[in-house]
Amino acid sequence: MIQKFHQRLPVIKIILFVVGYLWMVAIPLPELGRTTYIDENALQPAQVSTYWNWGDVHTADRYLEELEKLRDRNATSQEYVQSTSVPHTLAYTFDRRADFIKNEFQRVGLSAATQKYSFSVGNTNLTGANAYAVSSSPRASGNEAMVIAASWIRRHDKGEEELNLRGISTVLALAKFLKGYSLWAKDIVFVVSDGYLDGMQAWLSAYHGATQSNLRADELPHSSGVIWNALAIDYACHSFSHLGVFHEGVNGRLPNQDLINSFERISRYTGGVPVVVYDHVQDHVSLPWMPKFIRTNPTFQKYATNAKNVLRHVGYQAPGTPSGIHGLFHQFVPCSFPEFTC
Repeated sequence: MIQKFHQRLPVIKIILFVVGYLWMVAIPLPELGRTTYIDENALQPAQVSTYWNWGDVHTADRYLEELEKLRDRNATSQEYVQSTSVPHTLAYTFDRRADFIKNEFQRVGLSAATQKYSFSVGNTNLTGANAYAVSSSPRASGNEAMVIAASWIRRHDKGEEELNLRGISTVLALAKFLKGYSLWAKDIVFVVSDGYLDGMQAWLSAYHGATQSNLRADELPHSSGVIWNALAIDYACHSFSHLGVFHEGVNGRLPNQDLINSFERISRYTGGVPVVVYDHVQDHVSLPWMPKFIRTNPTFQKYATNAKNVLRHVGYQAPGTPSGIHGLFHQFVPCSFPEFTC
C-alpha cells in the first residue's frame, strides 16, 4: 500500500497543484464572496446621529491655512540657527512644525508632547520630530486606546513626495471635536509623525518599549494603554470623489474587517461617498481581446473587477514594505489598522 502511494506521489502532487491554482482562479468569483456586512452584533454603524458638521470642516480649513504658512516658510523638522550664546556656532532649535502641532493639541485641553528621533541607515541619518497628544477617557481606566494619525509626507508609491497637510489638519480638527465629548470607552491618542514611515516607526517603538540598534528616540512623557484600533488619514487633495481603504500590513497581516466594513457603511449611507479598495476606482474593465458576448457579460465584469482587486492586493503585500504608516501598527498589535485616503 505504501509502495503504491509512493509510486503515485508525483501524480498526487500535480493534482494538488492544479487544485490549488484553480482555487486561486476561483477566488474572485462573485458566488464565493459576500457583500459588506458587520459580523459584530454590537456594532450599528450609520444608526446614530452625526454631529460633525461644516463648522468642523471650517476648523480643519483654518488649521490647513496655518500649516500652509509653515510650508511656505519652509519649516523643516530640524532647523539650525545662529546660536545666541555661542558666536559662530549652530544651535538646534525646537522643531517648528512639531511645536505648532503640540501647541494646538494643548489649546484644546490635551496632554501633548514632542518626540525627537534619529535613524542611522548606512551613511545617512534620518532625523525628525513627532508630535502627539493623549485624550484620556473619563469612563475607562486607560488600559485600552485607539490612535488617529497622519504623517507629514503622504504615501506616494515611489512617486513624487507630497505633504499630507489636509490629513494633518483633519487630525487636529478631530482632536478638537472629540475632546468635546465624554462618550469614549477608550483613550484616544492623536499622532502626527514626521517624514514618511520613519517617524511613526520611531513613535511606535518608543510607545511599546521596543529597541532598534539604528534608532535613537526620545521617551514618551505621555502614554496610554494597549492600542486596539488605529486610523491613519492620508488626505492631500482639496476635494475627492471616492475614499480608498489601505489595510495591508507587513508579513501578510490584515486588520479586523469589521472596522473596514463599518467605515464603508458610514461613508455610503451617512456621507454619501463611495469606498474603493486602495485608491483605484473600480471602473469598467476593458478587455478588447475577449469576445464581445463575454466582456459585456455582467457576471464576467464583476469577476474581472474582483480579480483586479486581488492582484492589486498581492502587489501591495508582496514587497513586504507597507504603503503607509497604517502597515507599521500590525507588527505590535494584530488588530484594526486601516488607512483611508482620498
